[in-house]
Amino acid sequence: MTGRITRLVVVAMTTIGLLIVSTGASAWTPYLTVEVSPRDPWAGEPVTVFVQTWADAEWTVPGRDDEWARSFGTAMPTMDNLLVARAEGLADIPVELRRVEIDRFEGTIVLPAGGWSLELFPNRVGWPSPSLPPGYPEAIRLAVVDRDAIQGLAECPVTQSLPAPESFGDRLFGSAAAFGNGDLWVGGLGRDGVILADPRMVAADGTIGWKLGWWRVTPGDLSITGRRLDGDAPALRASVPDGYGSSGFQASGVDFPTRGCWEITGVAGGSPITFVTFVAVR
Repeated sequence: MTGRITRLVVVAMTTIGLLIVSTGASAWTPYLTVEVSPRDPWAGEPVTVFVQTWADAEWTVPGRDDEWARSFGTAMPTMDNLLVARAEGLADIPVELRRVEIDRFEGTIVLPAGGWSLELFPNRVGWPSPSLPPGYPEAIRLAVVDRDAIQGLAECPVTQSLPAPESFGDRLFGSAAAFGNGDLWVGGLGRDGVILADPRMVAADGTIGWKLGWWRVTPGDLSITGRRLDGDAPALRASVPDGYGSSGFQASGVDFPTRGCWEITGVAGGSPITFVTFVAVR
């Protein structure tokens, strides 16, 4: 769920690019993709923004293979008016991009808590319409949370996640935030041991739904149990669907009856794994 890089795809209106009016001067930009990491940053945490230029609208041919894109990259060591971070009631934060390769730019921003959007072409003075043409994504949404302000988190002994072993790696859902032993691994734990659920994952009764991926090194049927450590609550409910065989990947869904500090145990054939996570809602 977490640690994923979000890609904003910008497709040019013509075969050579989109005419942007910026600070009173016009300049052509090539086809672009924009990536953000981390996708769900904490307040005050550096966020890296990557801009990749491409020679084709399907972004399959790197920009360095296109003569015009190469000349653009050489002539533009920086791009300071392409992207801006915006949040209601707060000042815009421009993304200052520097060229690190002939077809790649990078920049870093630090955001306070709030609902931010990373907007493309913020200065549209002189455009026929203030909106981007059809097919151009308007923004990347970033829900920035103040980790220190999450009540009860400091007292919760959360399990720090780590990347899954290379032997199965990306085949485990949520492999970037994983935990396990020689028999069983679980992925999708959330950054820094915190599950930050989207409000849309909260049911009418307050139950918080989440997806966990599992990798069974030792064959066996998976069972999942859980209890809240910092208060009274019904037991965690889990669903383990059929159809995944006796080993390898296994999907699961878990329902936390409340927010708070939760201990979860998974068992599948070998020794169990137990981890602690803090459940919150953005």
